[in-house]
Amino acid sequence: MYDENFSENDNSSESLSALFFHSIAILSVVFRTLWCVHVFIMSAKRKHITLSLSEKLAVLQRLDKGESLQKIAKELNVGVTTIKDWRKNRKDIESHTMTIDGENALKNRKTLKKPKLELLDSALWMWFSQERRKGTPISGPIIKEKAIILHKKLEVGSEFKASEGWIDRWKTRHGIRFISICGEKLSADAEAANEFSVKFQEIVKENELLPCQVKP
Repeated sequence: MYDENFSENDNSSESLSALFFHSIAILSVVFRTLWCVHVFIMSAKRKHITLSLSEKLAVLQRLDKGESLQKIAKELNVGVTTIKDWRKNRKDIESHTMTIDGENALKNRKTLKKPKLELLDSALWMWFSQERRKGTPISGPIIKEKAIILHKKLEVGSEFKASEGWIDRWKTRHGIRFISICGEKLSADAEAANEFSVKFQEIVKENELLPCQVKP
């Protein structure tokens, strides 16, 4: 009788033990699943955060002052590797900010996507900056005419008509506000224009262009 009771108790203990470990295993799987879901959600949130060039430049300046990379990443909810990429591409970010007219436009620009006719785009901006510094009235048709002339000089790409769409996209890229048909004098930013001049000369050198091709 005693042996039978002992056997029953032993079996009961084994069952409870098995149930306990089974429950632990289930909880472990649940916790791992919840953690994976959490990581996925946080990653998804990060993917949807895109800072403007102005904000990226501000981050780089904060790093220059000695702020912690991890602290900034947590504050902005972006990955540490993302900020490292900004630091790696700092030269490109700074170059793009030089070609954008106006603080509001700079805040709205988020990518470093290059235009299809990059050399023409840069040459036209260089000319525009020079004319702006001189206070020359500039109209839409004048920009269109100059774009066609520069395209012929540079001998880049195929047929080019300087359509209204192309001109509008060019103005949007550089943050240029509406220019009336009659012409409008625009405010000058000599320092930015000089900095871009250096960048433009680098582009000219890389493409082995002649002086007559890039002369405004």
